[in-house]
Amino acid sequence: MLCVLCVLCVLCVLCVCVTADFGAPWVSLDRYELRPDARRFENWEFNYAAVLGLGAAVDYALAIGAYSISFAVASTLLMRRLAIGWN
Repeated sequence: MLCVLCVLCVLCVLCVCVTADFGAPWVSLDRYELRPDARRFENWEFNYAAVLGLGAAVDYALAIGAYSISFAVASTLLMRRLAIGWN
């Protein structure tokens, strides 16, 4: 499975389907070059909603505390394991 993923990653790096000025700046009047880093996959739009949502999630996590989060995760995991009969 890992080999298939590696091949897919290599193919993704070699061919970018959608480019914008940010991911592939023009180097002459008739040619552009893809950026060598992950920014080649970015397009012109910026996901402000995701940034705001991440900020709200961090604020919420800081407000309720790491202990409350870990307790909620552990109790949910325990309930799921009991529900499927996995002790």
